[in-house]
Amino acid sequence: MRFPKERRGWLDLPLILALASAMALVVAFAIRPALAGTPLRLAVVNDLLAGRSIAYTPYPVGYPLFAAVSMKDIGMRGLALAQAVVYVATVLFAWLTLNGFGAGRRLCAIGALAVALYPNLLFAITRFVDTVPSCFLLAAFAWLLMRLRRDGLSLVNGLIGGVLFGLMLMMRPNGITLAPIALWAAFAARKTGVREIARAVLAGAITIAILTAAIIPLKGRFVVFDRYYGAYTFANGTHEHAAEGILRDYNGEMAMPQSVRELGLPFYGLDRTDPAIADQYMQMGRKFIHDHPFRYAALEALKIANLFRPDYRNVNNSFVSKAAAHAMHTIVAALVPVWLALRLLARKKYRVRDGLILIPMLVLYFAPFVATNTDPRYRIPADILIILDSILCVAAIGRERSLEAEASMNPAAKFTAGTA
Repeated sequence: MRFPKERRGWLDLPLILALASAMALVVAFAIRPALAGTPLRLAVVNDLLAGRSIAYTPYPVGYPLFAAVSMKDIGMRGLALAQAVVYVATVLFAWLTLNGFGAGRRLCAIGALAVALYPNLLFAITRFVDTVPSCFLLAAFAWLLMRLRRDGLSLVNGLIGGVLFGLMLMMRPNGITLAPIALWAAFAARKTGVREIARAVLAGAITIAILTAAIIPLKGRFVVFDRYYGAYTFANGTHEHAAEGILRDYNGEMAMPQSVRELGLPFYGLDRTDPAIADQYMQMGRKFIHDHPFRYAALEALKIANLFRPDYRNVNNSFVSKAAAHAMHTIVAALVPVWLALRLLARKKYRVRDGLILIPMLVLYFAPFVATNTDPRYRIPADILIILDSILCVAAIGRERSLEAEASMNPAAKFTAGTA
């Protein structure tokens, strides 16, 4: 697969990054940082700042470590500034991905600016939540995919892939589900030899080395996929009142204690990692599936719908008017239907296996959430990919119409195209 080089588009990049930097600084200093999330998450960061072990927590170490380093000297303002830098890097990788795929100068600029203006990314700069780093990592993954499709598994791409997956698994271990997409992009339609296999092994070794260097000093043991965390999230979305919780609270976690206590069991949160309680939560979820197979099937469908619904939870606490907040979240939720419509229009020139391979990627990315617990905020990083893929669809549609227009003006070309 060849991708044209859009050299003139590089002139736009400094302006786009300057605009993104200005917006990030305005948000970082104009909006008061918010300690979103549970007090336990902040307690984990405080333990890191104090040099204490966090072996007790099943949370992944990525975001607490990033937050602790950022907050060490100037607190939440330091975290906001660090996330502002990561936000600008996300815009950069969005532009690099579109440019590498040959989307064209104008569409590259539009796509990068759309990512920069995506409100759930921009306004997450001042929040104590992993949204900004997670968006950055998926944007970087999109860039890696472009490079793999263009150049194959070169040594440089192997190094990039190893580092990227190390960071992804530190932040959200479910990122491992994207590995098949990267491998397919690297090896599809190419001869695989000893060098390519060695580079894939090297990438895996780099990933493990990064995880080892980050996790063992903090937790005293190598644990990427914490069984207690997996069991807890599985029970979050698989219990008697899960559907009620999803409809009311946008996820099943808030209703889980009620279901646990109705079973006569004690409820424990994420302030520990305990194999016995993990077994209890796994058994609770499995029993619900066994006893209510049809309700479980409907619950899974509800989890999928929940991922893509507008998130109106915090409209009353927004710094903009309630009407504006409702409109913003409605527009954000419309990204997926618009993307699907563009995929349909571009289906002749932009197939499932083209570009970001996004349809299979989203299935793999969301599968762990659907199997456990969903929340509309889990979709936010994937929205970055949806924006990029929408731009690639528009580019494909544009190319198709240009060819049709050229054929209509040149009967010989039209005849040749029709008989090819």
